[in-house]
Amino acid sequence: MDKWGDTSVRKWSKLYHTMLYEQTDYPLRNNDDFRSDYLDGTYIEPVNGSKGEIELSDMIILPNSVPIDYMHMVCLGIFKNLLKLWFDPFHKEEEFYKGKK
Repeated sequence: MDKWGDTSVRKWSKLYHTMLYEQTDYPLRNNDDFRSDYLDGTYIEPVNGSKGEIELSDMIILPNSVPIDYMHMVCLGIFKNLLKLWFDPFHKEEEFYKGKK
């Protein structure tokens, strides 16, 4: 057994070359949350990945102003996984399923 309580999880992670995170209930963040994080964060001690003030922080609203990028959607296979999830008949009873029912 691994730290998730199931050895099959670790095998799945190695098979599909994925990183699994223990926390699954991440809160949605808004611009105020991001602003608080980068004001509190430093290069030595980042807060939620923020390492200090963002130069364009007065011009952009995080996360709304950040486009979906090619690297995360295509190169890392996120979009491919979303398509599999949306159209895999295994999920045909789920609300998110987009294939033929």
